[in-house]
Amino acid sequence: ATSSIQFGTLYWLTANYILLGTFFLLLMLNFILYSHIQWTRLHLPFFILLFILTLLTNEALFLFTILLLGLSFIQKVTNFIRLLIVTFFLALFSFYFRLSISQFRHLPDYEVGNYKEIIGTFMWYIYRVLNFPEGVRQMQPLSNNLINLLIAFNIIVLIIGIFYLLKNTTLKSIRLITFGFLWYIVFGFPFFLLPRHISSYYIQTAAIGFFL
Repeated sequence: ATSSIQFGTLYWLTANYILLGTFFLLLMLNFILYSHIQWTRLHLPFFILLFILTLLTNEALFLFTILLLGLSFIQKVTNFIRLLIVTFFLALFSFYFRLSISQFRHLPDYEVGNYKEIIGTFMWYIYRVLNFPEGVRQMQPLSNNLINLLIAFNIIVLIIGIFYLLKNTTLKSIRLITFGFLWYIVFGFPFFLLPRHISSYYIQTAAIGFFL
């Protein structure tokens, strides 16, 4: 493991719902991308089964409908309206069902933070993706200043890279970059809301979009 998010996967291998959820999600996207030529009667039930398996293994992926909308801007999605309606209502049912039976929402760790805490949590997960150590918040002031300089350097390099890509890439590539950013926000959003319940392995699925 060379990254904190990779270490999280190895360390929390027993919490395989993160891995399984990502697997079913990628399988579902692969199904959408490579079944655009002709759909049979079995395509839609199979897609629904994959989406249900995705929600059962990792309920945090319930915002997939938003990603589906983003995908439609990159390429034509067969039976787009059907898929949109199916994923929306299944995700809505899953969300309220989990909310009604789960007792986690009553625990302090699962309280939604205020906007400052949410921004701080968002940055904490950005640190993880950029391979900074998990203890970055507890470091001494001198170390914090060094970390801030490294983060600023990474951001500058990222901005230069984005401008270079925008200058030398096609419209389709720009859409793909935007789709990757949307992927990161959509699948990371539920965890950004929980500043007192953070772990690097939660960002596994979202990090895929960061590196698209």
